[in-house]
Amino acid sequence: MKRKRKYTEAVHAKRVQKVIEKKRPGDHCPAQSRYVLLRVFDAWEESQTVICKICKNFIGLLEPSIFCPCGELGPKEAVRRTRQALKAKGYL
Repeated sequence: MKRKRKYTEAVHAKRVQKVIEKKRPGDHCPAQSRYVLLRVFDAWEESQTVICKICKNFIGLLEPSIFCPCGELGPKEAVRRTRQALKAKGYL
């Protein structure tokens, strides 16, 4: 039986680094399997998920919202804030 890995800020940072290196980072989601979005923002339909909270807090989006950061800020701004957060938190 496969054990599920806990989604922490460190896990999110590693996965989001891979996403922002892609050609169109706003088209990929660090929470999805293979970073692929089957439907736009599919992973973020429920705003109360642990992953959603980690991602939003990571870039400083503290207001409750039903959208993922890419939907809330737009992909370019979300990626810009993600890069800043990675540097500020010592992941880059």
